[in-house]
Amino acid sequence: MLIGHQPKEFLLAVEALTVSFDGFKAVNDLSFYVEENEIRVIIGPNGAGKTTVLDLICGKTKATSGSIQFRGQELTKLKENQIVKAGVGRKFQTPSIFDDLTVFENLEISYPRGRTVFGSLAFKRDAAVRERVEEVSEMIFLKDRLNVYAAQLSHGQKQWLEIGMLLIQNPDLLMLDEPVAGMNPAEVGKLSTLFSELNAEGLTMILVEHHLRLVVEVCTRVVVLNYGRKIADGWAAAVLEDPVVAEAYLGKAGASEVL
Repeated sequence: MLIGHQPKEFLLAVEALTVSFDGFKAVNDLSFYVEENEIRVIIGPNGAGKTTVLDLICGKTKATSGSIQFRGQELTKLKENQIVKAGVGRKFQTPSIFDDLTVFENLEISYPRGRTVFGSLAFKRDAAVRERVEEVSEMIFLKDRLNVYAAQLSHGQKQWLEIGMLLIQNPDLLMLDEPVAGMNPAEVGKLSTLFSELNAEGLTMILVEHHLRLVVEVCTRVVVLNYGRKIADGWAAAVLEDPVVAEAYLGKAGASEVL
């Protein structure tokens, strides 16, 4: 915990967060703080609790104890849809897109006006919607694929599309779980560029990621988990060379040997 700081100074403040499943603590007394316009990456070996942390923040899983404050609002008391409305967007490991809709239609149905019952009934494909869809499709490298059905996209392009479906909602905090999984090097490079551009525009992100080169290229700070506990928290280069992190996560190899 950072002594002397109050949660309201941070965009996101996670404090003493714990969740137990039948006595097993998947996340154990975890605290970390994310500032505005930061790219924070959570890493750790398989089973360390990384995805569970995102589940807790977005409300998919309820905490056993502890606090999660977003802009000073306690998220542990909110439902998933309320957390989305508060400005938190979440992408899961497997792309959640509509294969039988085009890229344009996937982005269109994610437009904020269509996300409530009355909004959907009154929704019209007006100039503002088209402009926003085209803007986001260019950001995610799919502007020339707007009329292509999502089922016909490559795995990497499906990942891009789901990120676009979140971006069109204008979240204040974007959480992505292994966003480059299954991508080829060229696709990873494009996504790295996108993350840097989004961050330059003021978007705050939390990534769970195993691709260490991407971590070093884009992130501000790294949190390392092992068996649900935080074992390191700091600047990427320093954390990845930490002997404790190397032994727990890199198999005793330093970051320089695996990048």
